[in-house]
Amino acid sequence: MAKGKSKLQITLFFLCIALGLLLSVRFTNEGNASYLERQNQEDLLAIWRDLIEKQSALEEELDALLEQKKAITEEASEDSSALTSMQQQRNILYQVNGIVPVSGPGIKVVFSGDTPLLYLDLVDIINELWASGAEAISVNTERVTLSTSFFFTETASGIYLTANGNILEYPITIKAVGNPNMLERGLTFPGGIVDNLSTLYNIKPTIQSAENLHLPGKGNSVFGGIPGWSEGSRTFLRD
Repeated sequence: MAKGKSKLQITLFFLCIALGLLLSVRFTNEGNASYLERQNQEDLLAIWRDLIEKQSALEEELDALLEQKKAITEEASEDSSALTSMQQQRNILYQVNGIVPVSGPGIKVVFSGDTPLLYLDLVDIINELWASGAEAISVNTERVTLSTSFFFTETASGIYLTANGNILEYPITIKAVGNPNMLERGLTFPGGIVDNLSTLYNIKPTIQSAENLHLPGKGNSVFGGIPGWSEGSRTFLRD
């Protein structure tokens, strides 16, 4: 009898905990004892089964909510990735069209005012830089894009090279963002553009590596002052 009474007391103890947690019914210790002690064994078993069923239902509901949370989190992550990809593509378009400034390592090619440089020489040098992996190029204050044109103009004071119709004052400085070593090798290899200019026309530009060059965006752009824009590298469509 003592053993059976001990089991009953343990059962009553766990029933009190279950009732308190799942049904939010607050009993005093005396109330718990007096309420449960008045129930017969069949009633206690019925209460226990009811609590087990409710616990099972709550666990199933919790599992369903966790699955919904997981699905929503994954969907939000996919949307975020798609948005990031679209922003990156947008930024590349801005850079390709020279709409925004670009900063990064690269080289500077400087021509002094006593060099008989032709606009075709500028075109050759720029094309060689693109072929060597340049990500962005500028000539003086002019950003080089798909629509950039080089030519010359004659004034009362002399003949000047032009970029997009704007006179290029000496010294003419070409800036190229990209791997400095690759860009310099692309210009200075034997038989290359700089070697030919030096050998044939005594045109000897100064080539300098730089850790951080700043290239301007294209002037008069309808996209000027884009909110939240951060500078980056760009790609150019070559011939």
